[in-house]
Amino acid sequence: MGKSEPVIVYELLSEKGKLSEEMIKMVSLYSEGLNAFYNQEWDKAIEILTESDKIEPYKDIQKITPSKRVIGYCMQFKENPPGPNWDGVIRLTSK
Repeated sequence: MGKSEPVIVYELLSEKGKLSEEMIKMVSLYSEGLNAFYNQEWDKAIEILTESDKIEPYKDIQKITPSKRVIGYCMQFKENPPGPNWDGVIRLTSK
């Protein structure tokens, strides 16, 4: 919030070369869901990200996983589509 330029956010998942097979699957699903999100395929994105969320690693310690966060954006955009020229950037209005 409060930024005027897009910022890429990263999440540390493991040490290099030590990502488990389950996490590799989750990352693959999340990436596929994110691609559907950027293509404004809201229902497809929700379906894929719901599967990704099932294997998100920190569900026990954080209420909103990255998958759930994007699902929330999909739900908002289903109600109020961003338009054909959308650049994929989410402008946050609160923390």
